[in-house]
This record gives sequence, C-alpha cells and structure tokens, in this order.
Amino acid sequence: MVGFIPGPNNPKDLDSFLFPLVKELKQLENGIPYVWNGARNNYFTLRAHVCIVAADMPGREKLMNFKGNRGTSYCPYCYVHGVHNRGIYCPLKPPLNPPSTVKREIISNWTSYDASNLPLRSDSECRKIADHVIETGDDKTAKKYGIKGPSCLSELLTIDIPKSFPPDAMHLWWENVIPDLFRHWRGKFSTGAPMDDDPYNISPEDWLRIGKDMASSAGTFPASFGEPIRDFAEHCQHLKAAEWKNVALLMAPIYMKDRLPEADYLEFLNLIDAVHLCIDISITDTEILVVEQRLKRFVEYYE
Repeated sequence: MVGFIPGPNNPKDLDSFLFPLVKELKQLENGIPYVWNGARNNYFTLRAHVCIVAADMPGREKLMNFKGNRGTSYCPYCYVHGVHNRGIYCPLKPPLNPPSTVKREIISNWTSYDASNLPLRSDSECRKIADHVIETGDDKTAKKYGIKGPSCLSELLTIDIPKSFPPDAMHLWWENVIPDLFRHWRGKFSTGAPMDDDPYNISPEDWLRIGKDMASSAGTFPASFGEPIRDFAEHCQHLKAAEWKNVALLMAPIYMKDRLPEADYLEFLNLIDAVHLCIDISITDTEILVVEQRLKRFVEYYE
C-alpha cells in the first residue's frame, strides 16, 4: 500500500497525488545503478516494475480514469452497454419484464451478449480513446466508452489498461456478489421495497433460526478460521468481509440445503466451487478453465 485517502471527500485531481509516485516508479523502471548484492559481492542495476494495481471498485475507476457507473459502458473490462433505470445496469440479454421506466424501443433494439465471448477492451484501444477524449473534450465519446482520459499510471511501461487493474477477492466476492445473493434470498435485494416473493426467498423465521444456530455454535468455532461467528439475522447488515467469507464457504452450503430450491442450491454450490479455486494460493491452467466455465454458468443462471 502506497497511499490512503480517507472519506468523505475524494481529491478532485487524483493524478496530482499519483504524479510523485509515478515519477519514482519510472526511475525504478529505468534502473538504479550500483546497488550492492551482498550474496554475490557485486554491484547490479536494480529495476522494478508495477504489473498489478489493486483497489475497490470506485477507487479502481479513479485510478484508471474511467467514468464507472456514470458511463454507458461502465464495465472496465468490456464494452457491454448498460440500460438506464435510475442507475445503469448491463444485462447480457434484454430483460423479459423490464420496468415501466425503461423505454420499450430501447429493449427491442438491445444487443444480446455471449458471456464467453464478450467485446473485451484492449490496452491500445483504451489509450487511443483516452487520448482522443482529453485532446478534443469529446464528452459523448467519454460517456459512450466510459473513459474520461489517460490514467497517470498508464505512463508506466508494464501497465496494461485494463488487465493491470483486476478485481480482488475481497471486493468482488465478500463485499459484492455474496452479499447480493443473500439479499436476493432474504427478499431484500431492492432497497426500500417490500419483501420479494420469489421461489428462492427464505422466510424471516428461517433466518432467525439460522442466526440463533450460528450464534450458539460460536464457542466451538476455531479461532484459526477467522472472525467469531455472529447471529446472521441480527448482524447481516454489518458483517465484515472476513465474516462473509466464512458464511459463504463454511456455513451457507449447510444452511441453504433444503431451504433453497434444489436448482438454486446447486447453482450456489457451483459458484462456491469457483470461488474456492479463485482464492487458492495457487491455480493451474486447467483450473482456470474450470473457473471460467463455472462462472459463465453462474452468470447465465443469475441473468
């Protein structure tokens, strides 16, 4: 970690903070001569390169100088276009029952996308669009592609836009996908709306039983497994990422059995199998293909 920006207000010009860092990183790219190697008893030129940049989703958008959810193409990795309904959502297929606030002609002309063959962004295209936007002030293009201009970090030789900015496990799984799944199951996915009546909704009484059962077993939960267990029904709005990890990987596969419809339960297990592989300390080429297949299956199920 090289910096921390506390809330509630973000800096208006993030590049002004990054510039001194990028300047030093360029020096490391070029090499620092006459560094002593104590093991070999000789001097060498030290070089270091940045390949990966980690941040939460809003932070990543700022570091990449992307518009994020204010752009029509808000995904930093592909050009899938979003449909506007208060916010922007990017469905891979046109919704069958779109909200009344979404214009029907927009849906009828909507493009369907294959989850395994998305129109991916490339480094050269992103740089070309960013340069065009900053040189011409073309806000229409900026909104269309979700790019506000060049990233300060793109001056580094090893930075690839967008491959150098992958989502990390904590923000992707434990603060995004998994909590959203549980909101669906609780019938509380839409904030402020009454409880949904979908077949995968689990009754409040069941959640209370699950919460009490979890809390009663806290004393026997090994400390080496991480955060202590809390009553899920009482604390589900305030769980830490580490708690969501334990709930998803260790407890939910047990508690959701016979509570979720069989089809939904199997899709959840499919997702958890993919997550297990994603967060392992090592992964093989074959396992990467397995992850891709399982996540594609989950995306198609979720859509």
